[in-house]
Amino acid sequence: MGRQALVCVLVVALVLVAQCSGDRLWVGVDSPAVAVEGRAVMQDSGDGSYLAYDWSGVNVKIVVTNTATVEVRLKDKNNFYNVFVDGKGTPIHVIEATDGDNVQAYSLFPEGYELLLDRHYVIMLTKRTEAQNNSNGPAEVFGFTLDEGGAALPPPWEPPSRHMEFLGDSITCGYGNLVNTTSCTDPQGIIEDNWLTYDQMLARYFNAAVHVESWSGIGLVRNYGDVNQTSKDPFPTYWNRTIAVEPTPVYDFSLFVPDLVVVNLGTNDFSTQPNPTREQFESGYYEFIARIRTAYGEDLPMFLVCGPMIGDPCCTYVQEVVSNVSNAYYVDLQDILVDGEYGCGGHPNVAG
Repeated sequence: MGRQALVCVLVVALVLVAQCSGDRLWVGVDSPAVAVEGRAVMQDSGDGSYLAYDWSGVNVKIVVTNTATVEVRLKDKNNFYNVFVDGKGTPIHVIEATDGDNVQAYSLFPEGYELLLDRHYVIMLTKRTEAQNNSNGPAEVFGFTLDEGGAALPPPWEPPSRHMEFLGDSITCGYGNLVNTTSCTDPQGIIEDNWLTYDQMLARYFNAAVHVESWSGIGLVRNYGDVNQTSKDPFPTYWNRTIAVEPTPVYDFSLFVPDLVVVNLGTNDFSTQPNPTREQFESGYYEFIARIRTAYGEDLPMFLVCGPMIGDPCCTYVQEVVSNVSNAYYVDLQDILVDGEYGCGGHPNVAG
């Protein structure tokens, strides 16, 4: 069978597996026309199959043609999503999810915006806000609806050959990065966008698939404001979770093996008193590195970052860890921010 004939068969098959929903064409999230990047799990409910996730930056893509509009069926609350068309650098629309109890239809486009019918488009939905917003449960994406006569096409791209993973706190999430003031007068979700963080920018620069696991206020061994020197549930507690707010299912690390891992933790450990001791912090780091390399391989390159919101003694301790670990590299971000690069709470904004 020739390539053109094979593509035609795939297109027909995808249209056949789609179902009509009223006068719209239904494409379930379990369709081969839908691609996902980031930690997520397919689950079933009375409303049908859905994709569950909550980590920052998870994205869902669909390729469509012959439809002017596209809607997503989503159950979620307190989170914001970017919508991109054909990989444009700026989102064409931002969705605020407002119902965590019922499946709602959200248009992927602003009012009055329509696609042309004589070409295909790659639509991408990215989660811009973080897992702690999902305290009542993960986001549930059930699928998409297209205009009658529309079709979803097989993804035309090859998966990226490079893979990167970023582990961190609010800096990695993008907390407060959409404002140019250190005051935090706006609701957190409105001024946070993981798409515009250093982690996502680096992944795009290297054309790499990326997984981001991050949580504001969390530390390597001690979370922000804890009255003790170590916390019951610091970041390593959450790292092996598919869904951050739920202990199961445990993530299958064979699904995504990064070429390198970047860790930026320690800011919250030392932002308030009492600080962990040197031994507590460094031993916690060694243990966490051992877990990561058990999952991904002993030769995994690791980049341990310190800053830009913390300095010594944290950064001295991180450097000490790097000096005792093979194939590990220290990244010093102390004092890199200048006027105009501070966002909410002193976090780096998009310029920073």
